[in-house]
Amino acid sequence: MASTTRASSAPPSYAAHVNTLVSRYTEAMHHCGYKAILLAAGEQLPMFLDDQYYPHRPNPHFLQWLPLFDTPDAWIICLKGQRPRIIILSPASFWHADPELPDDSYLQHFDVEVHTDARMVDAVLSKLPRKTAIIDPADSSKYANQAKLLNFLHFHRSIKTDYEIDCIRRATGIAVPAHKAAKEVFLEGGSGFDIHLAFLKAAGCSEHELPYPDIIACNENAATLHYERRTHEINPASLLIDAGTSMNGYASDITRTYSNNDEFAALITSVDALQLELCRNIRPGISFGDAQNDAHLGIARILKEHQLVDMAPVAMIEQSITPVFFPHGLGHMLGLQVHDMGGHMADITGKRATPPKAHPKLRMSRMLEAGMVLTIEPGLYFIPTLLDELRKKPSSTRVNWALVETFSKFGGIRIEDNLVITKSGAENLTRDAFTKYSPT
Repeated sequence: MASTTRASSAPPSYAAHVNTLVSRYTEAMHHCGYKAILLAAGEQLPMFLDDQYYPHRPNPHFLQWLPLFDTPDAWIICLKGQRPRIIILSPASFWHADPELPDDSYLQHFDVEVHTDARMVDAVLSKLPRKTAIIDPADSSKYANQAKLLNFLHFHRSIKTDYEIDCIRRATGIAVPAHKAAKEVFLEGGSGFDIHLAFLKAAGCSEHELPYPDIIACNENAATLHYERRTHEINPASLLIDAGTSMNGYASDITRTYSNNDEFAALITSVDALQLELCRNIRPGISFGDAQNDAHLGIARILKEHQLVDMAPVAMIEQSITPVFFPHGLGHMLGLQVHDMGGHMADITGKRATPPKAHPKLRMSRMLEAGMVLTIEPGLYFIPTLLDELRKKPSSTRVNWALVETFSKFGGIRIEDNLVITKSGAENLTRDAFTKYSPT
């Protein structure tokens, strides 16, 4: 596997991470009344009417324990008072390579069994206690994927261990030179496809190893928030690139916007300044909903400053103008999944943390705590469907439509960093990585 996928040896913090998971899963068994928990890596899904398979993406609950990526037929067994066990099925085959296991710095924390016959695996699993919880996307039995257990694990997963933070920090460090390479190709007049290839080459990974499909949105395509096509037109006037890499299954998620048009570049600079201001305000004890409101006020000020809307910023918010230009949430949890679990949870029962009335669909709505990792990603877009709705409102007379049309050919702007919440504020992993980056 590529170096962007798994560290060759376990970081020093890995042992404490495994101990934390042992304690957490033991507590989960007490909480839910189970005697064991079985985690399946998940199946590799076949393509319809074909003998090929989709790339395997492991169950994140499995991946939290061990960075094992190319082995669908693997299980982790957690039993009270025992070391965690790893069961791997690896039949002898000349068609496919054997599983590439992590080295002993990882495996020393587990009892490892590798079997060549599926019947031997079945024999092991059949001896588990009757009340064994199963987390497996392909299992629909009585004790599989129970909400009470998943809620407990997802809530606690929102607070990262030192190992998890280290993995995200490393993933960020890998993504930064890839972003730099992508920017250079854009400045040289490369197409969206060229920019995509430059990112992959600099990251040292294949497309399916990315934690999410990279967004390479040139010109007006940046108005599509998740634009995943690869354009071939050269010399784009603007680029929005939303792309990350992974380390040991943990993702980075970084967005930058560039333009060779001075007026639009000035607008990018203003959004970047707002993003930094919002990052500085992130700390434990604040509601992410309040941060969302601050972001809308900041976007309103930019609209006023750049003469896009002739209205007081507070009035723009009251008249629902800012959601036209900033229609998504300020950020989300980040970890084993790019949109990581736990962002909506108020407690271990799965009770929903209430989002602001003005923004009911946020991916993140809970109070911030030390140890959380999240993104901060304000944006300012010129989305035709939303602008068409704004044109129908009385407040549309306050919009500088000529300037809106000028900027519409650039699509939009998004600036996104990855932050770790500390005891007194936040560490900006992305800005730190950009500052430290030095091309060899």
